[in-house]
Amino acid sequence: VLVVILIFILGVRYGQKVEKTNKTINYLISLPPTKPPLPSIALETKKYLHEGCIVSFMYPAWWKTEKQSTQSADFYFENKSVMTLQCNKTNSSDKPKTNWLTTFQKKDPKTGMMVTISINDSQKNWFQLIEKTFEFTTP
Repeated sequence: VLVVILIFILGVRYGQKVEKTNKTINYLISLPPTKPPLPSIALETKKYLHEGCIVSFMYPAWWKTEKQSTQSADFYFENKSVMTLQCNKTNSSDKPKTNWLTTFQKKDPKTGMMVTISINDSQKNWFQLIEKTFEFTTP
């Protein structure tokens, strides 16, 4: 009789372990597969030199330079203007465009040229790169 009770108890314990294992397996099977990581964009930069304003700085390589003149340049990304560069002999008091953040103005001590760089709010995380690499060059 004791042997039968012992076998019964061992059978119940074994059944509990099997049930626990089955629940774990069912949970693991029900998990959706994880998405593979998205490929990252290479963070390449280019050096820009504007001969009219006599300045240079680094900017993201995927920005395109369009509409250049002797006193200005516009940068575009996905057909949207992301940054403008303007230089005047006088201090510019023009207000920046809507949704634009005027990042800085610097005056060339040699020529007196005031350079204004305005960056679109959507691209303002590139401000530090441009500001830290900004320099007046020799003509």
